[in-house]
Formats: sequence, C-alpha cells, structure tokens
Amino acid sequence: MPTRNAVAIRTFALVLLVFVLAASPALAGRRPLVERGLVLRVLPHAIVLRELDGTQQRVAIAPRTLILLDGSPATLSALQRGDVVYVVQVGRGAADEVRAFTP
Repeated sequence: MPTRNAVAIRTFALVLLVFVLAASPALAGRRPLVERGLVLRVLPHAIVLRELDGTQQRVAIAPRTLILLDGSPATLSALQRGDVVYVVQVGRGAADEVRAFTP
C-alpha cells in the first residue's frame, strides 16, 4: 500500500501535468512570430509580402502597430513595393511591429 507521501506526490504531479497541458495552447499563442520579406502591396489595413521562401503572406496592420521606415517612425502609406520588411507579431491579430528598409 502506498504511503501518504507517495499519494501526495502523485496527486501533485497529476495536477501539475493537467495545468501544463491546459496552459500550453494559451502560452503557445504568445510567442513572437517573425516574418521577413519584400513588400508586394500596401493595402488600407495590411501589407502583402513575399517571404524569403517565395510564399506570399498578408499581414494585418492596426493603428497600434509600430511602423519604422529606415529606423524612423512612419505610417503604413509610407511603405512601398520592394521595401524589405521585418514583421513581429505576438499572438493572433495585427502585427505589433513593422521594420521596413528601402532598397
């Protein structure tokens, strides 16, 4: 028959395992996602870029998105086709930061 300590340790381990498994999807969505590529199109609330692997990606841009062009604050309309971009997005939704450089 297991001792009380063994039962307590197993119970604690089980509770910890359930917590980790339940929290994993929520925590996974909070990792930064980084996209790199060239601007193909600038839309009213998004940019379309060609990533390094050749695929196209639409990235939503919100009013809170920090946009830097050649290191200076800029607006979405300042971005142009052919600019090199580095986009950081945490979770789902709009980009948090767009760093663009003119070629």
